[in-house]
Amino acid sequence: LPAGEAQAGDRPAMVGRGALGALEEDVATRLVERGWRIERRVGCSAYRVDLAVRDDEDPERFLLGIECDGPTYSRASTARDRDRLRGSVLAGLGWRLHRVWSTEWWLDRERELARLDDALTGAAAERNAERSVAASLATSLAASSAASQAAATESPAEAPPEADAGSELFAGQ
Repeated sequence: LPAGEAQAGDRPAMVGRGALGALEEDVATRLVERGWRIERRVGCSAYRVDLAVRDDEDPERFLLGIECDGPTYSRASTARDRDRLRGSVLAGLGWRLHRVWSTEWWLDRERELARLDDALTGAAAERNAERSVAASLATSLAASSAASQAAATESPAEAPPEADAGSELFAGQ
């Protein structure tokens, strides 16, 4: 199944590369049950997001990247790589990130799902606000461009010929 395409039926897809750890599988399954479209291991090199949630309004983009402290996290060579560097690189690439800690997930899954839902709803609201601003700017630019083009194509009214500055000196002589 190509990345981003829904599976047959009404259920949202969970697609992607590679097996996930138990935490990632459980998080992904719960989000798909709630109607989110999930992809696994999105990115390249060592900088892959464990789970990525597709934007329903723009299927070519993701709303949120979800990092878990599963296999990818534990394979990092240092705590700095796990906790700071990877997230900083991904955020620098434009990802909105949310972290799911296994201890929190196993202790209170419903609370963590509610936090994830809040993060996803917030990311969708931010994306919609960005789209509104972009649409307003596009509308303003189009109106401004149309006004400029209209002004440029209108033929100017017949203006009286301008008098030569020197002709005033000789006026009345």
